[in-house]
Amino acid sequence: MNRSIRCVSATLAATLLWLPGPALAINIRDDVAANVGGIGNYGDFTNSFPNVGNLMGADGNNFCTGTLLNERTVITAAHCFYENDKSITPGLDTARVSFDAVSVYADRWSEFASITLHPQYGHENNVADMQDVAIITLATPVTTIPFAEIATQTPVPGTQITLVGYGTSGTGSNGSSNIDNIRRIATNTLDIVDDIDLDTGGPTNFTSEGDTALIFDFDDPLTPGDSQTGLSTALALEGASGGGDSGGALWAMVDGRLMIIGLNNSSINLVDEARDGGYGELIVFTTVAPLTQWIDENNPLIEISAVAGNGDWFDAARWQDNLIPNNSDTAFRVGDPSTFFNVILDQQGATILNADATIDRLTLASPQARLQVRPGNELKTVLGTNIDAGRLTLNGTLQSSALTLAGGILSGAGIVAAEVTTNAGGRIAPGNSIGTLTIDGNFVQTANGVLAIEIDRTSADKLEVNGTAALDGALGVRLVPGGAIPLSDTDYVIVTAAGGITGGFSQVRDGLPGTLRVSNVQVNANDVRLSIGAQSFAETSSSAAGRSIGAALDSLRGTGNSTVDAVLSQLAVLDTPARELLFATLAPSQSLSQSASGFSYAATLASQLGIRTAALRNGTRGVTVAQLRLAGAQLASSNATGDALRSAAQRARAAEEEARAFPHAPTFSLPDDIGVFIAGDVSFGDTDVLGGTQDFTTSGLTAGIDYRVTPDLAIGVAASVSATSSDMSFGGATEQRAYGGSVYGTWRSAPDAPVFDGDMYVDAYAGAATTSSDTSRIARIGATQINAQSDTSGTTISAGVRAGHVTRIGQTSIGPVLALDYAHIHTDAYSERGAGAFGLNVAESNEASITSTLGIQAAHELSVLGWDVAPYTSAGWVHEFEHDAPVATASFAGAAGTSFQTTGLARDKDWVRAGGGVAVRAGSATLINAGINTDLGRSGVNRTQVSLTMRSAF
Repeated sequence: MNRSIRCVSATLAATLLWLPGPALAINIRDDVAANVGGIGNYGDFTNSFPNVGNLMGADGNNFCTGTLLNERTVITAAHCFYENDKSITPGLDTARVSFDAVSVYADRWSEFASITLHPQYGHENNVADMQDVAIITLATPVTTIPFAEIATQTPVPGTQITLVGYGTSGTGSNGSSNIDNIRRIATNTLDIVDDIDLDTGGPTNFTSEGDTALIFDFDDPLTPGDSQTGLSTALALEGASGGGDSGGALWAMVDGRLMIIGLNNSSINLVDEARDGGYGELIVFTTVAPLTQWIDENNPLIEISAVAGNGDWFDAARWQDNLIPNNSDTAFRVGDPSTFFNVILDQQGATILNADATIDRLTLASPQARLQVRPGNELKTVLGTNIDAGRLTLNGTLQSSALTLAGGILSGAGIVAAEVTTNAGGRIAPGNSIGTLTIDGNFVQTANGVLAIEIDRTSADKLEVNGTAALDGALGVRLVPGGAIPLSDTDYVIVTAAGGITGGFSQVRDGLPGTLRVSNVQVNANDVRLSIGAQSFAETSSSAAGRSIGAALDSLRGTGNSTVDAVLSQLAVLDTPARELLFATLAPSQSLSQSASGFSYAATLASQLGIRTAALRNGTRGVTVAQLRLAGAQLASSNATGDALRSAAQRARAAEEEARAFPHAPTFSLPDDIGVFIAGDVSFGDTDVLGGTQDFTTSGLTAGIDYRVTPDLAIGVAASVSATSSDMSFGGATEQRAYGGSVYGTWRSAPDAPVFDGDMYVDAYAGAATTSSDTSRIARIGATQINAQSDTSGTTISAGVRAGHVTRIGQTSIGPVLALDYAHIHTDAYSERGAGAFGLNVAESNEASITSTLGIQAAHELSVLGWDVAPYTSAGWVHEFEHDAPVATASFAGAAGTSFQTTGLARDKDWVRAGGGVAVRAGSATLINAGINTDLGRSGVNRTQVSLTMRSAF
């Protein structure tokens, strides 16, 4: 027991005959009241303590003071709600609280939902009970004033303190005398922090039953002797509490912040019993630090979070502490505390609301957090909704005092019933695909907000505002996934506002693909209209071929054909490079491959006849080089004239001379001048085409018969058949067959008349063939596949001449060669089947090729196991004179009047053709030649030819 308390016990014996009453009004020094013209002019008119409230009965009079801790919680004294017989004060269901500096019952801020009394408060006579605390739960939350904080540590004597209350007021000399519901402030110095135990010497005592209390007195600045405790120096605003201040907070600065350290408990004037609240008043406050745990446990506003994962709102396991957030009703009660919830979704996962629920506040705080309000259900948030991150999918109703998006996403086709919905930094995406989100109130989008609109061919998302709409920030536009794609210019209404629209979008984020563009955003008085421009394929193509086929595709728009619609829709959303790659699958690329097949046939024929003329030219000279490949054979003359015999003898002598150097070569001529041959070739490779690559393989077989007119001149005729197969990398193939005939001849200088110390030769050939082609074309545009088939015919005409010189050095032959080859390919017009509107009508085409070859060739003869073997090699520079890109003209069956041209890749002007092989002579009449050659230095073309030739003379 503090000594300063004990020393006043004798004085109390004469005056304290009953329990000290509830603390009375805020009473101030005489001079302070006088300076403002009386106590009625003194109050907290600047609203310095807005969170201190006046507890008022239905009669409009103050009965206690409380302090706001949060939107739903007021802390006060428990004794405010008890009668002297310990019964609960009647009429509390009509009690109210007001936070106005001058309170009027009609201007009440909230009624009481429940009152929770500390269970250890006894309301005993002569006891300053340190459990004198109560929690008032407000039926209507208070959101516009700051909340008070409670100190968790007990203060020390000497602390400067502040008293605030609405009770009866007066001055130090007169005590409490004025009742006007004005909030008043006084200061003092905390004198004692200890238990109180006053022995009056009579039948009653005044005690805190051993609990620590906060004690101070009202010092008279003129008569310090009236001080009962601690220092007797009065502060500038020295004062005491009075009737109606019970439960009011005692404030002190703690860690730089003004906090509650106590609650007004009781008081008694130890100097003058009749001067309640005047100078000499002893004031006792309940210490709140020991009560903080109970206060926290009985806080009616519960903050709750969902656990990670997915779950139903009304499943207790979905929530921390297994509490289902759903506000209590607000029917008044004492002792059965109401509960209200602030819900924070800050974990990964979806919370699904399948029934109505009411909470105080909702906050989405994690990017992975999701809340789904299902159709027909309502979520009511009394204090507001904040979306800072995550996603709220609203297909039911959200009733909220206010909805604010600082981030995250609001989507769905439900209703937001809020006075103001503000998009300050989030994204509002009406609908679930295409749909309308309704704002039943006013809408504001600031500079960082985004309204995200999805469109399809005929409709668009819409934000429907029943109030006013103030627009800023960004408008995002994109196609709805899986929706019908606009193929023509289209207008949409994307915002309506019954109360009018102000402002406009400062940015348009055009997320439309391919040929689609946002062409205009028009803000009108009550709506916003979005215009989409569907550019044509022709105007968005980057190449002449793309513009040509694009124009033909544009002419198919609006046909009503579902396949056409699907194809054009898919093409419309692609970027230009991707779209033009697919154009190639719709174009007559196979028509170009038919021409390529014809050129392949001509090249194969030239190769086979070249081998044959080389064989004819060699006669008894054994194996030597020819054109760009080497071959050898003999064909004896049957001419019985003297000149022929002399020539034969000369050749025999020459052969004998060569035999010494070439012991494997025949030493005499066959008696015949008729020969036959058969030659087989396979060439393969790949070449770049529009939209991909084309792999090809050509196999050819030529059989011929020839006649030696003179020892140095031979002529012949041949028949050929070939098959070319080509496959497109993007689907489709061409199978072409060629049937042709040809003539050929060869001449060489006489062996006894060398030219530049060697042999000179000239070969020539000419041929013609008919071709037939079967073509399949596959076009895959999105989910649509087009399959087209066609067949056509054509002709191939080819001719060539080559001249060369061979010099022999021992067993090696080497020399230059010069060749000129011509080919002309004609393909008849044809129409595809099975592709509907995308079937092609392809016009006839004519392609020509003229190439020159300048090269060198070499061979070396040797004997292997008794066989004459001659490996050879060659290389030549090839120049193409007709190197312009081929062109195919076609039209779609669905737009026959609009033709387009497809240009293939230009042929290379120059490249190198290199090859090699081996010729093997078996006996005197049979020659086998196997060779390979390939093209080097060609752009986009890889070509290799393999040949096998057999010749027999008889």
